[in-house]
Amino acid sequence: MLGRSLRIAAAAFVSLTVAFSVSTHAYAAPSPADIEKQIDDQWRVLEPVIEQYNGAVNDLKASQAKESALQAQLAPLQQQVDATMGRIGGLVVQAYKGGRVGPINALLSGSSSDDLGVNLAQLELIARHQRADISEVTATRDQYAKDARALQDLIATQQEREKQLASQRKDIEGKISELEKLRLQAYGAGGANTGELKPVPCPAQGGPGAGYKAAETACQQIGKKYVYATAGPSTFDCSGLTAYAWAAAGKSLVHQSGSQYKNTTRVSRSELQVGDLVFYYGTPNPSHVGIYIGKYNGVDWMVHASKPGVPIKEAQLDHGDSPSGYGRVK
Repeated sequence: MLGRSLRIAAAAFVSLTVAFSVSTHAYAAPSPADIEKQIDDQWRVLEPVIEQYNGAVNDLKASQAKESALQAQLAPLQQQVDATMGRIGGLVVQAYKGGRVGPINALLSGSSSDDLGVNLAQLELIARHQRADISEVTATRDQYAKDARALQDLIATQQEREKQLASQRKDIEGKISELEKLRLQAYGAGGANTGELKPVPCPAQGGPGAGYKAAETACQQIGKKYVYATAGPSTFDCSGLTAYAWAAAGKSLVHQSGSQYKNTTRVSRSELQVGDLVFYYGTPNPSHVGIYIGKYNGVDWMVHASKPGVPIKEAQLDHGDSPSGYGRVK
């Protein structure tokens, strides 16, 4: 009996041990490679949202500036209308509003039929000119007012869009925080940098020129922190870095990867020059962009702001994903 009990206890212990082993394996801490894959997958979803936010903010600013310019033009036009109306006083106002001076007064004031004809002709000529002045100015004013109303409607729509995107900021920041925790879990407080940020010369090739200047400026930002929706000088996101780099070379780029794609000239990979932009994850609205720094030992390199927790660094163009397009700043 005792032997049977011992056999049962032993069997139960083995079963418990196996169950614990299975449970432990099921909830084992993910490997650094697994965590990096999670981070990459989640970041692939987050980055397009950030670039959409950048685009919405840029569109809103442009529309607000246009609306302000139209409002500034409306004020003098209104003054011109008022002044024109004021000049109609006297004879013409009275003639066309039934005052003391009407067509009968013109008839009585003439000493002859010739005077009458002259008076009436002059009266009609003055009135016609005044009406034409008023009509022209008022039409212009009304057109500007129509444009202003359309702009106000557009701004209201864009503000709502910006509000919707801004409401996602907490979610974005929360998810970024989660990614950082995952990264710390894998690597500790040292972060994800397991290699050099600048393994090759930066720029890797080229010489004086706007493209070289832009690439050189991007190289100078290596090691700085990624922060979404920022464009320097202390922190950057991907399109913020490329906009900042090219601003140093005298060219203005909108802080948004899709806009940068649309406003650059398409080139092939074999035609790449230092300073060209390298786009990832679709066209014509790519969600990531870097700046080409040249070829080193037969390998194409760029500088980019990749994602939270990873400083600005050099990377091979085929660092995991192949580019979806290339652009030359005009």
